[in-house]
Amino acid sequence: MNYIEVMNDAIEYIENNLQKTVRLDELAAKYYISRYHFYRIFRSLTNATLAEYITQRRLSEAAKKIKATKQSIIDIAFDYGFESPETFSRSFKRFFKITPLACRNLDFRMPFIEKKEIVERKFKNVHNDIIVDFTLKHVAEFQLFGKRLAFKPTVKNDLDKVVNSVQEFLTNVIKRRNIEPMYNITKKEAGNLIYFTGCKIKRDQADVDFVELTVPESDYAVFKYSTDLFLIYKTVVQDISKALLVSGLKLNRSFADFISMEFYDHAYFKTKQFCIYIPVCKLD
Repeated sequence: MNYIEVMNDAIEYIENNLQKTVRLDELAAKYYISRYHFYRIFRSLTNATLAEYITQRRLSEAAKKIKATKQSIIDIAFDYGFESPETFSRSFKRFFKITPLACRNLDFRMPFIEKKEIVERKFKNVHNDIIVDFTLKHVAEFQLFGKRLAFKPTVKNDLDKVVNSVQEFLTNVIKRRNIEPMYNITKKEAGNLIYFTGCKIKRDQADVDFVELTVPESDYAVFKYSTDLFLIYKTVVQDISKALLVSGLKLNRSFADFISMEFYDHAYFKTKQFCIYIPVCKLD
């Protein structure tokens, strides 16, 4: 097994043993990896240490049970491997910012941590830390024509609208007119997030409801992924944040409204591989 397969298998093992004690030494030995190496790989792929991940998953599953059943909170705490109700309550409040009792009694949206699915991507070692692989590329300014949509990434209905809008543009413009590549831009306008889907065409080729968008000249950090972005959005954000920090880079704030650009060419339809461009500059 490669490291992605190892970590996905380890996570499956953890999920099947959430109510038991799972130790780093045990998992490292199970996969014939040194303790130190397993720790580094797990943290790099999940953006959490093994202990943090197990505790967060236990708390999340315990919180679901508290909200969904009338079982005593003490019993639930013991069911999920906490040594005492006091330890459980402290950990619960530290993570969720409310008590277990408030979780049961209040209609409060909980930030559950769900089971991790490790995304296939390449990594590299930088400054003795493991980060997702990326390249730097200078891009000159260019124009796109397409459609825009305001959205909130935390609202599922908005994300569904974005997905449908992209699919419609892909079907009615990219495929029908045989145009490549397709670009998806995330930017800010008047405090709102805007998702723009477009392509490089001449102004007189643009539909009447198309808008123009300028991609600014900058150095870009280019990351590659091989699945639908909306399925791995949180992983991508964590990957990019860590990679830029470790590499001594930061977001280029010369144009603070421009956040990211996704690039889809013909290979995407066969491999699901696409690129994300993040405008960057060196840390001061």
